[in-house]
Amino acid sequence: MLRQIIRLFIVGLLSLPIYVSAAGTGTAQALSAQVLEQTRLYDYAETQGYGYKTANLRELEVISRQFNAKRISSIQIAVPVFVGISSQQIQAQLATVGFNCSERWAAVVRPVDAKAVFAAKQFPAAFLAARSDFNQALNDAWKKFVLLPGQGLDDFFVGVVGLDALLADVASRGNRLMVRSTGKEDTKELANAGGNTSVPNVPPTAEAVLAAMLEVVESYFGMKSLTQRLGLGDASLFSPEAFAPVLIQEMVGEKSSDAEPVRCGVMFTEEPEGAIKSAGDEPVAHIQKTTGITLIQA
Repeated sequence: MLRQIIRLFIVGLLSLPIYVSAAGTGTAQALSAQVLEQTRLYDYAETQGYGYKTANLRELEVISRQFNAKRISSIQIAVPVFVGISSQQIQAQLATVGFNCSERWAAVVRPVDAKAVFAAKQFPAAFLAARSDFNQALNDAWKKFVLLPGQGLDDFFVGVVGLDALLADVASRGNRLMVRSTGKEDTKELANAGGNTSVPNVPPTAEAVLAAMLEVVESYFGMKSLTQRLGLGDASLFSPEAFAPVLIQEMVGEKSSDAEPVRCGVMFTEEPEGAIKSAGDEPVAHIQKTTGITLIQA
């Protein structure tokens, strides 16, 4: 009898769970690995500009391949296919239509007394007006984008690889896309959940993806995101450097022919209230608590 194969589709996570052993000489090695992992994550997410959702999904791809290779159970873990577009790549394309995103955003935030705003928990009227003008100018610039006949998004956004192939693959199977925000919200220090927009059910065409990307990019400078970041005391709120990457990922969902519906939920990879428990319900003293929260569709 064939074993039933259970596939878990992992679509994102808040922060990678890192377990640090305090026993013996393993401590230094574990801490070194932790620092290396966080440095690599930071570099891809912030320095290269792809954001933390995309950076974490890259890590999850590696973890899922390692798990599946061990064949230790009937469970297989998969990350739905995705392509990230960095903030730098998006801003470079905006520059081709005369919109310097970071320069324009710097003009919005430069006059702000950040200390006073965080103390009052309220944006000044001048900032709100300048932000509104910025978003309108961004919208106008984006709508100047024109895809030439036969031109794909790989050619349109300099340095992007694999997006046209992703669209063709998803279209061939009759599926749709989620065009997602992937900013700096998915970190251990900041949880701006829902602050930035993700657009579901996007047809796998270049025109539809471009339109959805505008919604995502605009949301980084939208009032919902900015207000939540203000309430959280996000020190980068008034940074003059605009940050607006986008993640395009295949949606996971059931078709009418599926015998079983897709189920989705949130899996906590560690107890949010305390240390990991053993079978006897006693804390495992040498394991440090993590904050990993993984979203799954199963």
